[in-house]
Amino acid sequence: MWKLSKLINKYLTGLMGILMVFMVVDVFLQVLFRFAIERPLSWTEEVSRYLFVWIVWIGSAIVFADKAHVGIDILVKKFSLNWQRRMEILIYLIFLFPLCIMLYQGVALAKLNMNQPSAALRMPMGIPYAAIPIAAFVMILNTLFYVFFPKEK
Repeated sequence: MWKLSKLINKYLTGLMGILMVFMVVDVFLQVLFRFAIERPLSWTEEVSRYLFVWIVWIGSAIVFADKAHVGIDILVKKFSLNWQRRMEILIYLIFLFPLCIMLYQGVALAKLNMNQPSAALRMPMGIPYAAIPIAAFVMILNTLFYVFFPKEK
């Protein structure tokens, strides 16, 4: 099962890298057209904003898989290794509840905004909002992998 998790996170890392390249090119074009050519493009600011949203949400899912999110584990570290694992599982199981809410509400938000076009690109606003349920789904998967299929050392 961890192979599936690694594969998903590998592709998401690649996607995040591609999105970052597009964002850098987009911002470079905006600066070039605004200051060098003095004819700013109307769509570049919107593209960079939506790319940033996707980068943040995808990045959040990736660091969640690596357990790299900020956390307060001072209490957990006071337990023995056996109890530390149990406490981490309990915390992950508790955290599944808000992740499921984020997935459910994220899908509802994306669907609700599919008919609303963005200002400059006229793209459905559900596309930027879709980053939320996708990231939540990946975090749920990684949580389930961690809890039910512990990594072999």
